[in-house]
Amino acid sequence: MASVVLAFAFIGIASEAQSAAPPVPEILHYTFDESATVATNHASSPPVNAATATLMGGLTQNAQISGTHLKAVVGSGNDSSTDYVNTGWVTNLTGSWTISFFTSNVQPSNTLYYIMGDINANSLRIFTNGVAGPSNWILRGGGLTDVYLNGGAVVGTTMSTFVYDSAANEVRAYLNGTQVSTVSQPSPINISSTAAFKVVGYGTNVGLNAGGLLGDVRVYSKALTVAEIADIYTASTMLPQTLTFAAPPAVAVGGSAMVVATAASPNSGNVITYSTTSSDCSVSSTGLVTGITAGVNNCTITATQAGVAVAPGFEEGSATQVLSIAKAVQVINFTSSPPLNPKVGDSYPVAATGGGSGNAVVLAIDPSSSGVCSITGSTVTFNAKGICVVNANQTGDANYADAAQLQQTIGVDSPDLTIPPANQTLPGGQVGQAYSASIVVAGGVPPYSFTLTGDLPDGLTLNPATGAITGTPTKAQTSTFSVTIEDSTLLPQTAMAKAAVHSVAQSFSITIAAAPVVAAPTPVPTLGEWGVIALSSLLGMFGLARSRRR
Repeated sequence: MASVVLAFAFIGIASEAQSAAPPVPEILHYTFDESATVATNHASSPPVNAATATLMGGLTQNAQISGTHLKAVVGSGNDSSTDYVNTGWVTNLTGSWTISFFTSNVQPSNTLYYIMGDINANSLRIFTNGVAGPSNWILRGGGLTDVYLNGGAVVGTTMSTFVYDSAANEVRAYLNGTQVSTVSQPSPINISSTAAFKVVGYGTNVGLNAGGLLGDVRVYSKALTVAEIADIYTASTMLPQTLTFAAPPAVAVGGSAMVVATAASPNSGNVITYSTTSSDCSVSSTGLVTGITAGVNNCTITATQAGVAVAPGFEEGSATQVLSIAKAVQVINFTSSPPLNPKVGDSYPVAATGGGSGNAVVLAIDPSSSGVCSITGSTVTFNAKGICVVNANQTGDANYADAAQLQQTIGVDSPDLTIPPANQTLPGGQVGQAYSASIVVAGGVPPYSFTLTGDLPDGLTLNPATGAITGTPTKAQTSTFSVTIEDSTLLPQTAMAKAAVHSVAQSFSITIAAAPVVAAPTPVPTLGEWGVIALSSLLGMFGLARSRRR
């Protein structure tokens, strides 16, 4: 844990306070980052014949050590009679010295794996398994008392360091820059040989398991301090980069939105790029996601921030975000404009387009206006005065939602009001005789209202609700007057249909004739007294005569 804190501190402070660069080894330093079988010795003073090393047998190099910017030689699992790194260095360690190296993917086994050594240098070697135990390294031979470095030979990445301090006559073992053991030695140690020191090998033993990695091998002619060992670890270890996505955006089929990932500090500063293997969406390198197919959690976006291969070093950072691609919204548009001031009996061809599902836009009369209009195919017929509402609907499919219903509202007016020409001169009348006539109206929607302008003949009145003119004329005259007729049911005021008042004004005339003159009766003469007597005598005589005949 201390080494991790140190690594972060290295990033976060000013350059003059940063950890120092690791010291350069005087004897051996292999980075194993080349493509051929030659490994350059980057030591400051390579021994004779040790300027380069040769990878023997089936060994390869330039493999990445996880969690670091280091490269490595790859173990073959074969014995080191054939597969090993020939350093060319005739082993010679006098006074203080330090051996440090990184390993990864070292597997526990019944087989002993030898990371390095020289059988001719009093059997100096470093190995794991067997007496060392799985997961541990042991430094043995060369006149040394065994030194264990527990936890160094594991599948994960570790840095193992052995330091012989001749002044203290002890070997100190460090794991990832932290001291884990100290072993006193019986007497000053001087190690020498007449043969070459082997890396990834020892004698004829198996060097390293197949796929095991060894890198940044360093041999110093001095005892490194704790700070110097920490500098090696700090400079070699790649810090993790942590990416975090913001809340997922809403993305629909055919639509786009940005995903956003941010990197925690410290980080490499490299640009975060985006990618996907999902076929239901696509994403640009800058994070613009486009929906292709609708579904639940069917779009996985990966954000990646490249690492840095030089000190302080950062691992590649990545994070994923899962999105659901929503169905696309469909929008209906009427492509026909409603007629202006349509009247009962008119018709109108209505048309509309929809969204991407390709399903037909279905046109229908809203139930609220079924008595006002009807539709056959795409033709709307206006049957009554009122508000006609045409509904447009479109169903969706796997990638498109049902469209929101769109309505077209049309105000339907009544037919124009007219007064037949035959009705413009009303029947005549006669003084003293009962009169009755009605104004006949065509069109509009009853009931009507009738408003008089001017004077009717004396004795007559106009019924404002029926248009009937009744009464008994009182004098002979001809009257001309005007009547304004309105239908009294107004169209409701809406955004699409304005209230309309239908009216028509017409002049009328009525002629009232005088009553006819009646002639005086002829006077009857009056009989005097003698006339009555004479008439009576005549009548008496007439009656006697008739009796005699009988």
